[in-house]
Amino acid sequence: MNAQERHAEALTERRRRGRDDDCARLQSLHVHRCFPTTPDALVGGAVADDASSCALGFVATRGSAPIRASCSAPTSELERGTVTGVRSQLITLMAPEDEAAFLSFVFERPTVSLITDVRSPGPEFPRTREVREIHSLHCMLWDAAILPRPHVEHVASCDDYCLRSDESLIQFLRSPVKGTSIGVGRIALATGWRGAPATNPKTARAMTSWFNALGRWIKANFENSLVYASDFKPDVGSRERTVWVGPRAIELSSQGWKLKHDGPPEYSLHYFEPAEEAAVLARYRAPKNFVGVGRVVHVGEVVSEMLQKQLFRIALDRDAPFAEFEGPFSCTRPAPKVGDEVACVFNENILGRHPESWEPREIKKLTPANRDRVLEGLRKTWRV
Repeated sequence: MNAQERHAEALTERRRRGRDDDCARLQSLHVHRCFPTTPDALVGGAVADDASSCALGFVATRGSAPIRASCSAPTSELERGTVTGVRSQLITLMAPEDEAAFLSFVFERPTVSLITDVRSPGPEFPRTREVREIHSLHCMLWDAAILPRPHVEHVASCDDYCLRSDESLIQFLRSPVKGTSIGVGRIALATGWRGAPATNPKTARAMTSWFNALGRWIKANFENSLVYASDFKPDVGSRERTVWVGPRAIELSSQGWKLKHDGPPEYSLHYFEPAEEAAVLARYRAPKNFVGVGRVVHVGEVVSEMLQKQLFRIALDRDAPFAEFEGPFSCTRPAPKVGDEVACVFNENILGRHPESWEPREIKKLTPANRDRVLEGLRKTWRV
């Protein structure tokens, strides 16, 4: 049994005995979830994908026929990173062949190793200079010429060791491959662990220079001519410049593979030739929103105190696309009561998790004194 197999077996045994909670918490502190461009940005900054609405579903009626829709809670393709500050980062999307090419460049420095996990059952961490047989998605690039030895901390509660020295290592989050989809990863240069100095003065300049060299290689060999679009409504999308995709991943996407950003799983990245940008972007649009006016006919339960979401059934005016709608709206307190005139914000269904065309977002009570101001504010906020 080699060292990597012994390491995996030791971790498995600790998880089996249920003594891994503290270490999982510490590793989660090593996680920085980055959300570059998501469909939320296309709907006026609203949370277009929250779990409370999805779990409950909603009911809309056209005339007297009710239609019920529900959807599952959102998931994220990128569930890893660090709560320490990030000085620099570059979002990447690599097929295995792209990763091999990148690591081959990285290992041109003879003093560089890939640390394949941020936890270990012993003070020595698994590391490699091979580009294959890497199982962890959360890795670190270590140059022994810059930092002779990373700092390691023992966590007594789970009898594990956790890697520190974040400010003197380059975080490498590998792109997850699931079936025929590839998710985003990144390289990042972090600040120090919480409570530690933001940088190590002995390594700061060399680390910045090394990170910039890796970034130049990625930008010279990868592409960022991308559109981020809905799989459910392929004409809803926008330009995406923050992700750098490897050539093999682009080739696989032309064969039907999905390239996934760190957003709703129903959205994908699509490559286009830079010379065709204007023509390509002309085929895409932003999601639609509308503000409807109606009266509250039923007030239901509070479904989320934190998000201030509550169930309402609204009888809408004739110019709305449906006569009545019931679902969870976000609202400020005091909440509207039965009989109150209200303004309701709806977003276009761009994820396809239910058959309805619209999703409830926000509700506000209208009075003769505030009616025009509230309607104008909602239209401005939601870009209606």
